[in-house]
Amino acid sequence: MEVPELAAILPKLGVDPAGVELAPTAGPLDNALLVIAPPQRYVLKYALAHASPGLQADLRRELAFYRELAPTLPIATPRLVASWEGVEGCALLLEAHSPALPAEAWTPGMYVWAAQLLAGLHGRQPPAWLEAGPPPAEVAREWLDIAGIDPVVARVVSMASYLYGVAGGVSHGICHGDCRTGNFLLDGAGNLLLANWQGIHRGSPTWDLASFIGLALAEGGMVPEEDVLEVYAEARGITSLPGLARAVAAAEIWLILTRWSPLLQAEDQPSRLLARLHELVDRLG
Repeated sequence: MEVPELAAILPKLGVDPAGVELAPTAGPLDNALLVIAPPQRYVLKYALAHASPGLQADLRRELAFYRELAPTLPIATPRLVASWEGVEGCALLLEAHSPALPAEAWTPGMYVWAAQLLAGLHGRQPPAWLEAGPPPAEVAREWLDIAGIDPVVARVVSMASYLYGVAGGVSHGICHGDCRTGNFLLDGAGNLLLANWQGIHRGSPTWDLASFIGLALAEGGMVPEEDVLEVYAEARGITSLPGLARAVAAAEIWLILTRWSPLLQAEDQPSRLLARLHELVDRLG
């Protein structure tokens, strides 16, 4: 695989372009490549000057995370091997690790383990440079159409702003911003690492928890939800487990309505998402 524009970037990261092989990564990012320089394997993430402002901002935020925050956090991440930042763009070279199992293959213990790791992350005080998130968003058109024939969906659509507020009511900390099983990796010792920090922000941990649980369920995972929230609450010192569960339910409903409408395009997802939405509404009371 040849990417001519990277010939000038790799030397800035201490890598000889002539001695490496480039390959797509297993993840969804189109600005990430696997760099194979035997016996080492790295992940290269880059954004050049012609990239969209959003992509550049995301990568610079992730670079700041690896430089300033990652060494201080109680959650393992891929090691930053080298980095480059300038007017021409920026790039990160990270240790490559095996992806964790797909959600459907995670054991209950793995989900609980991840909840403990997230509790450690969320309990840290965010630095001043970290922006708040996620920003408010409009309900997707697909759900507005469904609201016309489903009174439960119509109810939550009308409550979207309220749900956003409920979800944000838990003590704020450092949040990953794209917390899903697919962003957990495994190191050589079988330990979980959390990768892809371009969405990191300060905010309510309910967004990470709702994303982690909800997307795993959508992918066929058997998530022990009560155990996950109970272990998380204990690790964080949260005394009201029902309050946490309600806030996480509100966050997941909001994400379904505003962020996850692309899932409706999958063959088996519309009925699954609709059933999940009804279940979450019952939890809200």
